[in-house]
Amino acid sequence: MTRTMDFLSALDEALLADASLNSALQGIYDDVPDSAASPYVVYGADQETEGRLMDRTERTLYLALHIWSDYAGWKEVLEIRDLLVSVIGDGIGVGEKFCWMLFENFETVRDPSGWRHGILTYRIYLDEE
Repeated sequence: MTRTMDFLSALDEALLADASLNSALQGIYDDVPDSAASPYVVYGADQETEGRLMDRTERTLYLALHIWSDYAGWKEVLEIRDLLVSVIGDGIGVGEKFCWMLFENFETVRDPSGWRHGILTYRIYLDEE
């Protein structure tokens, strides 16, 4: 596996292991099935760039987590955002390493379908294996 895939697997495990988050969601997806019920979280597109270290052993990954809800207000999206932020904290362990996850931004959008969409973006530092 690549360091990015290792990180995403560890993140998925951490999110799926949290009982509070999972009781609030109907699913966490990489690809949303047509039958998916609201609310759910989807892994969004990521961008990977060279990291901060001069020896180029680090990569910076920007990852968006998309929260989707058909609830008539913003409450559900915001509660799920807070649960995600709580589970992620400052980052997650990947094997014997720790990957820092730094909050970048959060944006809410009302989808034309009427659904509420929250976009939670993190900056992650990945060390070379």
